[in-house]
Amino acid sequence: MNRQFIEASDISSLLVGFKVLNIEDAISTCIEDKTTDDIVVITFVNNHHVAVDMVLGTDGNYISEPYSVNEDFENVDKKSGVVPDIEKGEEDE
Repeated sequence: MNRQFIEASDISSLLVGFKVLNIEDAISTCIEDKTTDDIVVITFVNNHHVAVDMVLGTDGNYISEPYSVNEDFENVDKKSGVVPDIEKGEEDE
């Protein structure tokens, strides 16, 4: 996932109006030392086609910046309007 993650101590208030879309296991790879960590990614979406990802891992819990999704709830690249090719289980560098 090529998104900037922000740490939030109380993220529940940020998710008012969002519903759970997907829960999946993934692997996060640290860019600096190439270590990996098992994480859980929970995707939330609202009625305005805005989604956010909550990442639960041993290094902390994070929530992504909001991003657009289409009618099929696929991530839409804002510049090109196409769904990016994201490989499940790996972090993009």
